[in-house]
Amino acid sequence: MSAALPKVLVVDDEQNLLVGLSRILRGRFELTLANSGEEALRLFAAGRAFDVIVSDMRMPGMDGVQLLAHARRLLPEATRLILSGHADLESAVRAINEGNLFRFLLKPIKPEELISALDAAVEQRRLLVSERELLELTVTGSIDALSEMLALANPVAHGRARRVRRIVDALATELKLPRPWALEVAASLSQVGAVLLPPETAARWSTGRDLSAEEAAMVARMPAVADQLLKHIPRLEAVRSILSALVLTPPHAREEALEVRVVRAALAFEQALSGGATPAQALRRLQVSSDEGDDQVLGACARLKDLVLGQGVAQHVAIENLREGMVLAADVRTRAGALLISRGHEVTFGLMTALRNYARTVGVAEPLSVELIDTGEELAA
Repeated sequence: MSAALPKVLVVDDEQNLLVGLSRILRGRFELTLANSGEEALRLFAAGRAFDVIVSDMRMPGMDGVQLLAHARRLLPEATRLILSGHADLESAVRAINEGNLFRFLLKPIKPEELISALDAAVEQRRLLVSERELLELTVTGSIDALSEMLALANPVAHGRARRVRRIVDALATELKLPRPWALEVAASLSQVGAVLLPPETAARWSTGRDLSAEEAAMVARMPAVADQLLKHIPRLEAVRSILSALVLTPPHAREEALEVRVVRAALAFEQALSGGATPAQALRRLQVSSDEGDDQVLGACARLKDLVLGQGVAQHVAIENLREGMVLAADVRTRAGALLISRGHEVTFGLMTALRNYARTVGVAEPLSVELIDTGEELAA
């Protein structure tokens, strides 16, 4: 059977009807037959996916409404239809409300009417998938645009956001968290508010120096800026809930969502690293400052080891040989010894451009010590 054919599942306890439908539909659809709702659920559990699901209404055990309610949860993009010989109004209303039906068809049905209904169901699924994919591309593009604006306006903040994301990714993997995409976006945009910091505050913050209480409050409000920017982009409710929670005074750890605690811990961990702490020192600070109920996140942080800095041996490169994806393994200073960028920042296009501009003006101490992320490639000196 051609893989290009639409995948249709028909569920009915009448074997003769299944045989008849098989003769009518084979060749136009990739057809799978099941004689009970329980058998259909076993197909779902085995990972089978379908474009269209057609079910009888009244079957022994699980009825069609119950089956399609399960299908709506397990295969939300599949188009669902009822094909029934029982057309009482109560059953029809229940099927539509609980199964979110596309069509309610009555037996007996002419072959051409059934084929027409299935063709329409396949088209309905195609439109839904196309709309979702377009929306995802639009959302992803909007987020990428915000991230690129941050890279151009404040390369250090963008580098910090990239490092926060790496920490969040590692923690989410360690904790086996669902919805990693929401966590990644929240981490990536957590530093967007840095573009609104006064220049003096931004300079102290970017090099890990002590901030006044007022400046610390400005930095703490940065996730709120990202939250306000995202309110104009649809389908980002999960991301916004994380960002908005970060601005609030955290409750007892056991009362705060795990996703929020992960991003909060990653931000604190990154802040310590930007201040010059080693990963071990950053972890100790986190353990001292965190709520005693947050053992789950702290345990995951402890297992990360040096992942946040990279896994390769530090190598030395000239500024001209910097490439995106490298990680600064040592502080970058001017020739006079002033700190420009602290260790641990990932090299992005914006950061690379800023360093080259510094090299042409105030001068930068070279070579730079860097590591690579997920590669053992040799670097040019």
